[in-house]
Parts: sequence; structure tokens; C-alpha cells
Amino acid sequence: MRVQIDGLCGYGWENKLMRESFPCINDVQSNAESVGYALLLFESLVTSHVHADRMDVTVPGPA
Repeated sequence: MRVQIDGLCGYGWENKLMRESFPCINDVQSNAESVGYALLLFESLVTSHVHADRMDVTVPGPA
């Protein structure tokens, strides 16, 4: 399941893989479950090294 959060698109992401993996975080569905996933993803992003060559974010939920 890909979760995208409004406002993170390209912000400080100099790594090409990061831009391709999370092209623009702007299409979260307006239900509480999706917002919960979005918050988990955001927390994972801000606590990870965004300049790493690879970053895997696992979000629980349907594929």
C-alpha cells in the first residue's frame, strides 16, 4: 500500500530514488485509517536518513 502525504513532494529530497519512490505525497483518502497510515509513513520518513541510497517503509494494511 502506498501512502502519500500532502506537502512532502520533493521537500529536501535530493536522492533520485526517493523522488521516484514518493513522487508527490498528496492523495491520502479522507478516512481515519488512511490518515493513520499516512502518519506512520511520515514518522518513518522524518526518523530515517533521507539521503540513504535506499529506504524501505513498511506500512501495515491492504496492498
